[in-house]
Amino acid sequence: MSCQYRCYTQAKSAYCRREQGFTLIEVMVALAILAMVAVVASKASGTYLRSVNNLKVRTLAQFVAQNIATDLTLNPTAITREQTRQVESQGRAWLVTVAPQIDPNLSQYASPSMTQSMSQSTGSNGSSPFATLTPVQITVAPMDEAGQVANSVADLTVVVRQHAE
Repeated sequence: MSCQYRCYTQAKSAYCRREQGFTLIEVMVALAILAMVAVVASKASGTYLRSVNNLKVRTLAQFVAQNIATDLTLNPTAITREQTRQVESQGRAWLVTVAPQIDPNLSQYASPSMTQSMSQSTGSNGSSPFATLTPVQITVAPMDEAGQVANSVADLTVVVRQHAE
């Protein structure tokens, strides 16, 4: 900051007044610093908004996967191969893939109460009750307005009881 003295004379007395102000260089440096802070804040807010949108899509995809799992539980059907379908849910289109998983140790997926009730009963032909349980993997990917599929954002593995074909 620069200071200058300017003197004034009046009829009976002379006095000097100190004038203060910023030079052009000082103003330009202050504006450059302010601009850098604004750019950094803008980038941070953009990253934050992308992160919030990503979390929103993942949460909605998880809801879609859980809805599909509930449908499979309430309406048991035989799932013998991978099935892919488009679903409209949560206000957008999703590509849902349902695939059976082959796992000899199904009891790791079953809850303790399910395991206990299954161990107490056997099929009419003496077969293992776990033969009707199938682990199923549900994968959900969002679709844009043009029908392009993005990477899957939700994977859910559930065990469902299936009716024999």
